[in-house]
Amino acid sequence: MLKLVLLFFVLLSVAFSDSCVKNFTDAQRSEFVRAHNYYRQLIASGNQSGFPAASNMNQVSWDKEVETLAQNWASTNPNGHNPTRKLPTRPTAYVGENIYWSWRSQSTPITPGTANVTAAVVSWFDEFKYWSGDVGSFKNPTSGQVVGHFTQLIWADTSSIGCGISDCVTKSGSMYSQKVAIVCDYYTGGNILSQPIYKKGTKCSACAKGCSKVFPALCA
Repeated sequence: MLKLVLLFFVLLSVAFSDSCVKNFTDAQRSEFVRAHNYYRQLIASGNQSGFPAASNMNQVSWDKEVETLAQNWASTNPNGHNPTRKLPTRPTAYVGENIYWSWRSQSTPITPGTANVTAAVVSWFDEFKYWSGDVGSFKNPTSGQVVGHFTQLIWADTSSIGCGISDCVTKSGSMYSQKVAIVCDYYTGGNILSQPIYKKGTKCSACAKGCSKVFPALCA
């Protein structure tokens, strides 16, 4: 009986040693799209202090092919960007990328897959406070602050996104640790030197297919 009890705890320890979730739910996918469009709408409408309205900013949608690219990279537990971001059906397209990392440790159990995905988008948008350039021509900041996640998030020509996750919980002694890597890829990619982040002007005035019904400052 003692051997069985010991075996149980050994198996339990192994089970907790590396428990990972490496895919999003449909609800999380929808939240990524909503959060991206919420912040794009905020900029495009001219309601974010310090930023002029945008005449040509697209509403983004979820793209399964882009998701596959992002998830494949997230599953490697990356320490940096994917150097070969290629889409099988669009091999010449430039794909942008944002990555978010988080880590926490506590004495109570953590369930993998419970990472706050909205926090990733919020952290990327929060870089707006460091932007001091001209949205009509992208340039790397001279301040030394990171702003590229923000500028990719609001890049007007981006029309679709796909994201992946590695959400792993490990147990060491009595402590549980959660390490999360969230990768979002963007088609088409932004942060191209000397290119406009977006065109300044009346919101949605340069949209070929009219305005979004849900986010009226964005192009449908």
